[in-house]
This record gives sequence, structure tokens and C-alpha cells, in this order.
Amino acid sequence: MRSWPAFSLLLLLLFHVWGCALQTEQSKQPIKSLDDISDKAIESISRKTIFFGHASVGYNIIQGMNEIMGLDPRFKKINIIEIKENTNIKGSGLYHSVNGKNSYPKTKCDSFENFLIKKRFGEFVDVGLFKFCYVDIEKDSNVQEIFDYYVRTIEKIKMEYPKLKIIHVTAPLYAHAFGLKGFVKSMIKADMSNIKRNQFNEMLKNKYAGVDPIYDLARVEYEKRNGEVSQFSHNGKMYYSLAEEYTNDGGHLNEIGRFRAAKEFIRVLSTI
Repeated sequence: MRSWPAFSLLLLLLFHVWGCALQTEQSKQPIKSLDDISDKAIESISRKTIFFGHASVGYNIIQGMNEIMGLDPRFKKINIIEIKENTNIKGSGLYHSVNGKNSYPKTKCDSFENFLIKKRFGEFVDVGLFKFCYVDIEKDSNVQEIFDYYVRTIEKIKMEYPKLKIIHVTAPLYAHAFGLKGFVKSMIKADMSNIKRNQFNEMLKNKYAGVDPIYDLARVEYEKRNGEVSQFSHNGKMYYSLAEEYTNDGGHLNEIGRFRAAKEFIRVLSTI
């Protein structure tokens, strides 16, 4: 007699494989429309001096912006400069650099503060933002402690440079059940790392919505192209995760993911 638990698991695995094949097919059909971004918005960004601190997903976003420039020459007005050891901020542009150390979220805050206040680059910057990486918030992280440290950092910068516009960035997510191994793992235990990232993002939006601009990177990652959202349930509550159609490894952004993240970044910058 067939074991029903084993048979059920087999069915779930078959549905998972079918779903992955469908998502792979969707990823071959990227939608890359830029018609809704006006010349005025691009011109507005090109006149700003912006600092963006980030890590690997941030490089995905920068790569996405460079790819957008290849699709639409209007965006070449935005000057993108990676900050090196001897780089000086001169004139407008999107200046970006690695910020802090992955898996140590407080170093991300400290690095951002150090760049703007201790190095005094805040005197030349119109807009500043940095993002955490998904590895900065894991299953054992103290989300409240990370958020409180972030808020204290932002308040210090605002006191020092009250005219500097801060953009807050939601923490990126990870695919809930990436690959067969991830799928089986998600069936056995809760995805606490993504749950913690969801909790941080809720804290961030609750505090700063209507106060400062928010670049909701997580929303870009969980909203699918078909209008659905990538989410999972735990103890009766729904949580968001990175849609698999936007990633090739579960965490970093593929071509269509980069495009969507970069386009939303441009949109947020144009509102300031």
C-alpha cells in the first residue's frame, strides 16, 4: 500500500519543479518599459549629488542602472561614480561605494555615518542612503536592536546636516524556497530569516512613511510581474520573500530583477 505522506511529498515536489520551469520561462520574457519616466525626472536626478552605500545587491542595482542607460540614452545624463580611496565628490552624480561589512549590520550604520560626518562628505551631498544586505538580518538577529541602532545613526546625521535628504531602504529578501533543497527545507522548518527581514521592514515603514522618502526594495522583490506576490505563511501570518523569477541564486538579482530595482530607485530619486 502506498505511503500517503511520501506520495504527498512527491506531488509537492512535482508541483515545485513545474513551478520552477514556469518561472524560468517567464524570466525569458522580461518587460523593460521606461516610457513612464519623464525627461524632467531624469534631468532632476542628473542635477543632484547622491551618495549610495551598499554591498552586492547594491551592485546589482547599479548594474541595472547601467543596463538602463544602454536601453535608453536619456539616462546617460545621470553620472554614476564608484568611490575609491582618493575619490572626491565634485559636482552632481550618483556616488556609490561598499558600505560596512556583510553580516554585521551595525558596521553598515557606522560606515554611512563615518562617510557623511567624520569625512565631512555630508557638506557636498544632497541625498544620502544606504541599504542593508539580506545576510545582515538572519534568523538569530535582534531586529529591534538593529532598528534602534539604525534610527540613532540617522538622527545623528540629520542633526549634523538638516538639509541633507535621507532615503530609507527596506532590507532585501531571500527566495523562500529556492531550488529543491530550499523547497524541502521550507517544509521542515520556518523561514525565520525572511520573517526577521519582514519585521525590520515593517518597523522602517511605520516610522518613516510620510516623514522621509522610502525606497521599498523589498516590495520590488516580492511583487511578481503577473500582479501576484511572493509570500509564505507562518503561524497564521503571511510574510514576503524574493520572487524566484528575479534571482538565479536565491538572493542576488538577475537581469529582470536588476531592471525593476533600478527603475524603482530612479523613480524614488526623481521625487526628491
